[in-house]
Amino acid sequence: MSINKFEIAKEYFLKSLSEIEKKNYTEAENFLLKSFELANNRPSVLSNLILVSILLEKFKNAEYYIKYSYKKIGKKIDILLQHAYLRFKQNKFIKSLIIYTFAFKRYPDDDNLNFNLSVLYKNFGDYKKSIYHISKCNNLNKKKFDNLIFYNDFVLNRDENQYLKLLQKYSDSIKEEIFPNFSIINFESQKISFVSAELKNHAVTHQIKDILKKLSDNYEIIIFNNTDKSDEITNELKSFSKDWMDIHNLDNKELINCIQKKKSKYLFSLSGFNTNNRTEIFKSRICPVQINWCGQLTTTGLKNMDYILGDIHCTPKKFQKYYTEKILNMPEIWTNLSKIPNLNISQILPFERKNYVTFGCFGKFAKINGVILNSWSDILLHAKNSKLILISNEFQDVMFVKFVKEKILKNTIAQDRLVTYSNLNRNQVLEMYNEIDFVLDTFPYTGGTTSLEASLMEKPILTIYGETFLSRCGLSIAKNNELEKWVCSDIKEYTHKAILFSQNTKFLRHEINKLKKKRENTSLFDSMKFSNNLSKLLKEI
Repeated sequence: MSINKFEIAKEYFLKSLSEIEKKNYTEAENFLLKSFELANNRPSVLSNLILVSILLEKFKNAEYYIKYSYKKIGKKIDILLQHAYLRFKQNKFIKSLIIYTFAFKRYPDDDNLNFNLSVLYKNFGDYKKSIYHISKCNNLNKKKFDNLIFYNDFVLNRDENQYLKLLQKYSDSIKEEIFPNFSIINFESQKISFVSAELKNHAVTHQIKDILKKLSDNYEIIIFNNTDKSDEITNELKSFSKDWMDIHNLDNKELINCIQKKKSKYLFSLSGFNTNNRTEIFKSRICPVQINWCGQLTTTGLKNMDYILGDIHCTPKKFQKYYTEKILNMPEIWTNLSKIPNLNISQILPFERKNYVTFGCFGKFAKINGVILNSWSDILLHAKNSKLILISNEFQDVMFVKFVKEKILKNTIAQDRLVTYSNLNRNQVLEMYNEIDFVLDTFPYTGGTTSLEASLMEKPILTIYGETFLSRCGLSIAKNNELEKWVCSDIKEYTHKAILFSQNTKFLRHEINKLKKKRENTSLFDSMKFSNNLSKLLKEI
């Protein structure tokens, strides 16, 4: 290739990178194709051609460039990464894992490979491997730190002291912005600000939407939205917000300045360490009262995060040693479920029309670990007249379904006793509660929004509790529903009760009827009561 052609190809390639950064994938593809015409064996050009094809969902094009790349330049790491990513985007998780594993044998120290493997193992609920691969990365940037902290939330018998040390490393990696004018700002107690990336059809928003609406009767609600995605729920939130600011293009210093100009006395973080969070800004003193709520059901480890909002069941004061924040407890429950219109709750219990009991778990498969899978296997083995329904997007992959069935059924239980669904919208998931008799909760990361929805649909939840916030959400929901018999201290009790309850349909009917009556006056769905209690707490700070 002549120097002139190389320089032109390079210029087109650099322009494509700029367009990718701006998410203009069609324009990026055009520049890459021009570069490809001049330099058709450059790994960087081929890799990005595959990437934009995937992002544009031109999967056949991506497959063509992958085959072309293997033939022209061999199985280079960048091409292998894009090949595995293609399979992941096609919901072919097992095939994606096979490619990543092959690449790992060749390139065990590649940071991007180890990060991607850590993300993929999350989908399998294998957090030991997720943590292993992300820990192999040389550069723990913000995204990797966020993921490492998030993965630790799913670890059984987590060492809380080690977890706090990890959060200290995270805190040490963040720059604290100092604002000398903080003391002279006239912060206003009638203003409450929220920072979140979940202000759309998301589990966190399903909890907070009605609460924020009720709070808006007495406070000016100011929202800092850190995503470029929106839907009808976003529009509803905007309708009762005094101020709405899209902040995903602001750096931390710009965002902090923007928040301070609003002069809110109270500032809530709703994203924790989830995707697109801005939790790191809370290392700085931005507002007089800074509160961790909903998105991070554990400590942030940040000294200027003043409080974590919990409840008397999830965060009893005796657990203060697990938090750098002060525990601020709601009197009954840490959150709410916003109203859902046009609910259809079947009055005929599933076991009455099917003549067998159906268990269900509708949370993401990422919450399901080997201990839970083994328990479910024992439950199905001994509760012979029963079935289990699972819902998770991973079940789009038939190989993944086979993998899960092998884990649970173990060649001794009929295949049709485990039923899987994927790609269901929220209304369809709610309808599926009419097909189950009770929920088998996950552990140590128990259900949140899904458990609230199960309660709304009058389904009891069998849950295990531990000593962390994340492991006590089911306990709190059960206590508020007056269903203490459904709370277990360990996996042995959980397995035993699941079998016992499934065999006693008289008891099941009694407990479901009790839940049906309690549903009318429970705090789980009373946003007015919650907002009043929260207002009282804020005034007492």
